[in-house]
Formats: sequence, C-alpha cells, structure tokens
Amino acid sequence: MKKFILFMILGLMSSLTSAETYKINVSKESDNLYKVNYQSGNVYIKTKYCYEIAMFDDAILVYDGYSYDNKIIFLSNNETCEVDKVLSSQ
Repeated sequence: MKKFILFMILGLMSSLTSAETYKINVSKESDNLYKVNYQSGNVYIKTKYCYEIAMFDDAILVYDGYSYDNKIIFLSNNETCEVDKVLSSQ
C-alpha cells in the first residue's frame, strides 16, 4: 500500500511539472524582447525585468503556455529571467 501511495504522489508531481524545455540561441532585440535565432520563421520571447545582453547566446527555455513559472536561462552566466510569453510571426 505504501508503494502505491508513493507511485501516486510521484505521478502527480510529474504531471504538475510538465513544462517543455528547449535549447535555443537568442539575440536581444529590445528591452524585454529576445529573438530566437533559427532558420524558419520568427519566434520572439517576451520577458519581464530582464536586463541580459545577448547576441547569438545559447539558452534554455522552460515554457508551458498555462504556467506562471516560465523562464529563460542564459547558459553563458546562468542568469535566469521570467518569461511573459512566446510570440511568433510569419
């Protein structure tokens, strides 16, 4: 019975932390706006209170559209910024 409860708790925890993680390369476009550098389409990351200067910097994006805990982590110095939303234009 204890094992069953443990598996239920672990299953619940894994479903609560279902944010996607992406390795990306970004450049700062303006205050709180970063462009994801890749070949097809334009994707932008809107941040809150992020002062990181980036030019073709590698980063990790942790994002779930329904979460309030979205963030971008810049790999050059492990600076973390809160992500407001991810935008795309074609």
